[in-house]
Amino acid sequence: MKSLLAFLSIIILLFNICTNQSFGQLTIYSENFDGLATGLISQTTPTGGWLASSTAGQLTDGYFNSDGFTCYNSTYCVRNVWTIYNGGTSPMSAISGKSAGISGWDGNTLMGQFDYWVEAATTRWIKHSLSFTGYKDMNLAFKWKCLGESSGSTAIDYGSVHLSTNNGSTWTTINTGGNGNTGKYYGLTSAQNASLDLSTTYNNAASVLLAFKWTSNDNSNGSGPTFIIDNIVVTGCPLGGTVSPLSTSFTTSGSTTLTCSGVVSGASYQWQSAPAASGPWTDIAGATSASYTTPLLTTTTYYRCKVYAGTCDPSYQNSPAVVTITSGGCTPAFVLSQPADQAVCENSVALFEITASGTTPVSYQWQVSSDAGLTWNNVSSAQNAALTFLPSFSMSGNLYRCIVANACGADTSDFAFLTVYDAPGVFAGNDTLIEPGSVASLYADAFGGQYPYTYSWLPVSDLSNPDSSVTIASPVVTTSYTVFVTGANGCIGSDVVVVNVNSTADLIIPNVFTPNNDNINDQFEIVAEGVQQLKVTIFNRWGKQIVSFDGMTSSWDGKTSSGEMSADGTYFYIVEATDLEGKVSYYQGSVALFAN
Repeated sequence: MKSLLAFLSIIILLFNICTNQSFGQLTIYSENFDGLATGLISQTTPTGGWLASSTAGQLTDGYFNSDGFTCYNSTYCVRNVWTIYNGGTSPMSAISGKSAGISGWDGNTLMGQFDYWVEAATTRWIKHSLSFTGYKDMNLAFKWKCLGESSGSTAIDYGSVHLSTNNGSTWTTINTGGNGNTGKYYGLTSAQNASLDLSTTYNNAASVLLAFKWTSNDNSNGSGPTFIIDNIVVTGCPLGGTVSPLSTSFTTSGSTTLTCSGVVSGASYQWQSAPAASGPWTDIAGATSASYTTPLLTTTTYYRCKVYAGTCDPSYQNSPAVVTITSGGCTPAFVLSQPADQAVCENSVALFEITASGTTPVSYQWQVSSDAGLTWNNVSSAQNAALTFLPSFSMSGNLYRCIVANACGADTSDFAFLTVYDAPGVFAGNDTLIEPGSVASLYADAFGGQYPYTYSWLPVSDLSNPDSSVTIASPVVTTSYTVFVTGANGCIGSDVVVVNVNSTADLIIPNVFTPNNDNINDQFEIVAEGVQQLKVTIFNRWGKQIVSFDGMTSSWDGKTSSGEMSADGTYFYIVEATDLEGKVSYYQGSVALFAN
């Protein structure tokens, strides 16, 4: 029995290790939705920090109310929205406890938990703000299931995961995980585990938006469950922070207290010492807290702090601290930390920096080589510890180094290599003019950079496919569309195209009609273009109002508001027309009625 229990314990331990996606990392954020309110996730009031991109109605055979989601004069009032529910009928059931996912609503009534209206094209997401300050090597783990719609290996209705570091101005799609590791989540009705290692570009990011997105078309095909998510866990490894004071000097001997700050909670510390900035580094026994007091030193000694957690790769500070024993003389200038290689997109900021020590004052001079280090030239106005500039593509391959000097000596840093990635160019086409209710085809012509490209159009609300080079725009008012093209190297180009909507009101008002039920010219009907509201009032020849109606949806059949047929003769109208830009115009005239 004891052997069996031991065996089961080993199996459980191995299972926990395999299913713990963080592998000893620190937890940055977790959410299982169990403590959040059931129902719709708002686009204005956060639910546990989550906000929906939209909760508006999408399809109706009537008219949407001013709240945007209830309808009147309708038999259906469709919208697909992000929701939180527990239980449910498999496979449209929560994964564990409560889960989040797209659900179909009719107005303000749930019609299908974790199911969707396949007739309504939908691109909606929920987002949550995170901070990765002090972390590196993040991992995003969550459970999911989704059937949706696919054709062969092509996903049509599916879920996806996105990140933004600029408050949602642009989004990066995580193109791993999901069905077949395509970055698209579909085709599976049982709960799956996702584990996504995030790009190092998010290391130490102060503000990150995490978004789960649902995309579906309106071809009336597809099946629930929609994109259901649960048990979200974001983990990361600690960065090394900074050590202070960075430089301390004594004449013959001395001791100082060093502090490692800016490290996230839960990290472990191990102080190390070395005779030089380049090492060799040795662990100091018992020095495992954020602060360390050196012994009495009689020789110059360097210190750094190893910061780690679990099985994470350890982190160190960019510059070690130095305790200098001058023995009453001048300490030559020397480089403490070397510049690092830089890989940036064209016209993005490149930063090379060093730290140096020695008897002050210490001077700096950066140099550049364009021939693999055979010759070096001073960089103009580059006399600081940091060198920043906007490189062009032609500067790729240049080497950079810094010379530090003081009254008693000089030192030259190692060189660092500059790689400049070519950013794609893009032409979004010429500005265009369309009539109200019509559409415009938009095409982004990308060139340069590194193929293949990914595309993102903004705003997305009235675009058929905002993630394609070709999309159909159906704006109600004049709209500027920006397309962002990202090359395979991560560099981004953009362009703007304006779709102008003709907002001029155009009315055709008849001057005679014959309401005699012969189905020929039986109605006084106004034909209007470029108009959003049309109020029509009819008067008899003595100036008495006999009927008033909405010209957008109705016409006059010759009867008064009480239902009586008007006598033959001339009648007068006043038309109040509001164009697409809200400008109100008035039209008045006469119409002849001949019923007999």
